[in-house]
Amino acid sequence: GYVATYPVDPLWQGKSARGEDITLYGMEWSNPHPEKDVASVRIIAVDSATDASLVVAGIVAVTAD
Repeated sequence: GYVATYPVDPLWQGKSARGEDITLYGMEWSNPHPEKDVASVRIIAVDSATDASLVVAGIVAVTAD
């Protein structure tokens, strides 16, 4: 079964053209300072001992009421 190791949810799973497993994960992030606008987002991939790749498929901004 699925065991969460990061605060993300698997949104889609499939296979690459070479038959490798692919999982697209999603996460929700809340602005810790909602009184300030978010001007930019920096995404940093750290070196890993795995063959995983970082891909940003989309970013959606929602204004809380």
